[in-house]
Amino acid sequence: MRPPYIVQRLHKPYEGELKTPLQALCKYGLAATGLPAKIKEILSEVCVFDYMGSSEYEFGAIPKALKALAINADNLCCAELSCSYSYKSWSDKEKKEGSRTVYVICDSKMSKDVHSYLDQMARGEEHCKERTEFAGSLAEHEFSKNTVGWFDLANGFMFFKDKQMFEDFRTLLGVEV
Repeated sequence: MRPPYIVQRLHKPYEGELKTPLQALCKYGLAATGLPAKIKEILSEVCVFDYMGSSEYEFGAIPKALKALAINADNLCCAELSCSYSYKSWSDKEKKEGSRTVYVICDSKMSKDVHSYLDQMARGEEHCKERTEFAGSLAEHEFSKNTVGWFDLANGFMFFKDKQMFEDFRTLLGVEV
């Protein structure tokens, strides 16, 4: 497994009726470009792909990573682990620390590496192209708490603090518990 670098943030699905193009962007996310309309509609019920701000996340990166996951579905496993987080924002007086359950979908061969990586990320030790907001999200920081899932596009694994999103992706991929 390569060190994670291109990690896509995922938000809960958009709720509400679409009346404007801006609301459509909120529902589907800019990063979902390149997906067929039917798949985009299905995924919009599961998550919103956050805009990451770098070209590495665009130009078909998400469809390519989803296809690789689907092809590898027989080798995927699920895990539920406890991550001890440590987070301090510039506006916090004290560091926020605690533990949260994180749900993982990954290739069974790389589960140890994924668990080790998530432990590092939960402590704020990450070297990704764009910020993942993982530690802040686990700590329920006001600007990060709405990020509830992540997708490593290069290594092909997903992790979530939101159990429903985890269950939805597990079901879509046909991964048994």
